[in-house]
Amino acid sequence: VNQLDAATLDDDLHRLLWVGLERICRFGLQRFLHTYQAEIKALLRLLIFWQTVWNHVPTPGMELQNLLLTGTGAFRSRERRHRSLTRQQRVLYGVLTISIPWVAERIKSHMLEWQWIHFSRGSIRKMVYKLVYSLEQTWDALSVVHFLWFLSGGKYRSLVERLLRIRVAYVNPRAHRALSFEFMNQYLVWRTVARFLLFAIPLIDFGGILLSIRSALGLQERESGSGLGENADECRICQISPVTVPVRSEPCGHVFCYTCIRSLRMENFSATCPACGVRLVGERRLTYGQHPHSQSESESQSQS
Repeated sequence: VNQLDAATLDDDLHRLLWVGLERICRFGLQRFLHTYQAEIKALLRLLIFWQTVWNHVPTPGMELQNLLLTGTGAFRSRERRHRSLTRQQRVLYGVLTISIPWVAERIKSHMLEWQWIHFSRGSIRKMVYKLVYSLEQTWDALSVVHFLWFLSGGKYRSLVERLLRIRVAYVNPRAHRALSFEFMNQYLVWRTVARFLLFAIPLIDFGGILLSIRSALGLQERESGSGLGENADECRICQISPVTVPVRSEPCGHVFCYTCIRSLRMENFSATCPACGVRLVGERRLTYGQHPHSQSESESQSQS
């Protein structure tokens, strides 16, 4: 598990560096970044490789997991019985993890740009196109099989490390795992609660609950004249009374539930009012102290 976590952390580091470059180059250099995206990503990986693996230093992800790469070279020290990577192993590791992926990505982008797939069946470009993608599919299939092998044995993380006989070992076998799952557990709990609330809250009839509380307290008759009005007690779409989150449709001014009228407008941009058939252009939020026809009456009085 620690070996997979270290690889994931290293990939996240590369992703964060790339996102930072995108933010820096978003003002005038986006075209340059998009054109040389493969080269820049390879250069970032090369810099990290030079500062870590080439100098016998664990990568940031491995350092967090108390791991390091070991090879078939000489022992690093008398206290730590770990063999270091030979020069040949380091060179081949950089070529197989940085250079070859960059060359493959450039070849595929060139073939897609010039549409090699549409050439005749007997042409050299068509044969090269099929060969490249066949090799890629074969490598992906072997990687999947090797990953299942790694889960059963846990010796080599990838095919490249197996080919070069590079293993991952603990720097200090007695050290405990430095990562705490407390934050992760809190995140999962709150995420689950948030998803449940997003599902359950729209199903709760807050208007009916408020109406029941008012009737239980004997406030229904006293406040009956300050509601949304007689015509606003029922939604014309869902037939719920009282209206949940009341809004006035524009320009006709009929009152509906917000979710009902919003869903209707999202399904059809040229939707019409279910009450009068006028084309809807928007909606306006109402409160429980506002009469639904107060604005229309004030407009008619101003016009008269």
